[in-house]
Amino acid sequence: MTFAAQLGEGNGVEEAALPEGDRIVNRLERYLDNKKITLRPSGGYNHYLVANKLAASPPKTLDAATLACFQALFSAVNGAVSND
Repeated sequence: MTFAAQLGEGNGVEEAALPEGDRIVNRLERYLDNKKITLRPSGGYNHYLVANKLAASPPKTLDAATLACFQALFSAVNGAVSND
């Protein structure tokens, strides 16, 4: 599922266009609210839909930058939960 029709021009949102903040989901929700864009009847951004789509249809390959981000994420999670 894509949100091209709701997003309109360019059919995407660049990170640089998002309001400041730490959590990307919160930044997306504020962006959508500021632009008066409704993606679902209850409002907000459904990050579970994106996660479900990725899990159901994973990409066959990942570019080096995306792979590096995932590796950093898993390293951080492993470091946070390790008993060392």
